[in-house]
Amino acid sequence: MSPGWLVALRLPSSGSAQSVNALMIDERAPGHAIRAGAPSTSTQILEPAIHLDARLPRRGGRILWVAYLIFAGALTFSYYLFPDYQSPLWTALGLSAVAATVVGVRRNRPRQPLAWYLLAAAELAFIAGDTSYNVLTHVLHQDNPFPSVADLFYLLTYPLFAAGIFLIIRARASSRDLPSLLDAVIITTGLGLLSWVYLIVPNFQADGLDTIQRIVSVAYPVGDVMILAMLVRLVAGGGLRFASMRFLVTGATGLIVADALYGLIQLNGSWQIGGPVDMGWAIFYLAWGAAALHPSISHLSDVAPLASVGVGRVRLALLASASLIAPGVLFTESQMHRSIPAATIAIFSAALFILVLARTWGILTAHQQSVRRERALRTASECLVIARGLPDIYQAALTSVSSLVAAEALQGISVYIDDSNGVCCVANAGTRLKLGDEAGLWEAAQAGGYLSPYGTVSVNPLRYNGQDLGMLVTECRTALTVEQHEALATVASQVALAVVSANLLEELHQRKIQEQFRGMIQNASDIIMVVDESGLINYATPSLER
Repeated sequence: MSPGWLVALRLPSSGSAQSVNALMIDERAPGHAIRAGAPSTSTQILEPAIHLDARLPRRGGRILWVAYLIFAGALTFSYYLFPDYQSPLWTALGLSAVAATVVGVRRNRPRQPLAWYLLAAAELAFIAGDTSYNVLTHVLHQDNPFPSVADLFYLLTYPLFAAGIFLIIRARASSRDLPSLLDAVIITTGLGLLSWVYLIVPNFQADGLDTIQRIVSVAYPVGDVMILAMLVRLVAGGGLRFASMRFLVTGATGLIVADALYGLIQLNGSWQIGGPVDMGWAIFYLAWGAAALHPSISHLSDVAPLASVGVGRVRLALLASASLIAPGVLFTESQMHRSIPAATIAIFSAALFILVLARTWGILTAHQQSVRRERALRTASECLVIARGLPDIYQAALTSVSSLVAAEALQGISVYIDDSNGVCCVANAGTRLKLGDEAGLWEAAQAGGYLSPYGTVSVNPLRYNGQDLGMLVTECRTALTVEQHEALATVASQVALAVVSANLLEELHQRKIQEQFRGMIQNASDIIMVVDESGLINYATPSLER
């Protein structure tokens, strides 16, 4: 199976790999090639180029990540309990996180394994830095060596981390997600101002440092800001419903907080190994090892539907807080009678203002699109009400879909009806899907509808009173949003109601014609008989008796 294929599996509820029905859609081609197998009971969406049973969850996954948390937690507790053995215990904790990440990738088989191997390499580089520093200070008895080979390993952690998170973000993206990108940039810009004022500039201007030491000192907070940017972008794109994502975010947060506290301590005092700040790095190791071992890692890099442009309460609070960081820094510095970096605050404030304005413009545009969708749905409902007969209803359905999706994005629309001959296409516009068998799409419609992970195929059932009359299939060149898919589902429901009404009217019309014909036969003066081949009379009008 080549990259770019989607596989929709229907698996029995028992979790076995028997009776598998695969619906394969090539979303790269102008017309998708769809094939379907035998029916079964439940639906699961799998991603490109995955063997049918490659990502089935393995037993014991829950026990494994819980056992690792207990083991790593015991190492952390021993690290603080036995100060004489801190160096080997800390090395064991870091290597256990690396091993847990590799084992988790091998067991759970995520769609983007390279991303997790890069994260494992970041963990290995970080523990190599810790071990090198411990050797230099405890074995070689150097007093806080800086810069050293340990700093080389530490700084290598940042690009490895960024590359791994970038691959996960890219794997999850169905199309360009500008709102999530703007949210990430706004939050990163606000927190980046704090890092600039309280970490980057003080480290660069610290007394007694040569040029190389200044560059290395500044590289740490800059690397943390880069990690923060990638992390916020990953979270803004959704996915926190997965435990693996929550572990990943928790570990990265522990790393960033510990790095920031370490930088502040280095500026204002002397650093001591074994302090409470080490807990942040310990959380980094624990959480990342558990993230890879948790079974939800297999779905973390799955393609996510295009997120809504709207802003929830939590995200709104974060964006508002990030926007207020610049005036907060200005107020704090003025109250403490320090030199105010007016130019820096002005630049960051202008950047935040422009970013917030762009985000607001996107929200207003989305609201206008929502108003247009509501207007289009009302128009579609009116057209379906006044439609005369099934052909007019099908044409009204095609027109309604065309009004909801931009013409340049729309690839094709098909209306299917389930009759005595099975599911068949009764109307279509644009490029019709190249179907080998409609059974797969029909099963997806009966399951409640389907929006492909890349957002280019939408399937909605024509359902009325619990009965599936057919389905509405929409194919696009660009990704549909969840809101557009829901609007198409509303159109499908209206079409189903119109089809039921048209069938009822047709049935009443046929019944009226039959009654009229029966009345004509009953009252006719002519004699009409139906005789079989043997001459026996099967039917005769009442006029024969008269």
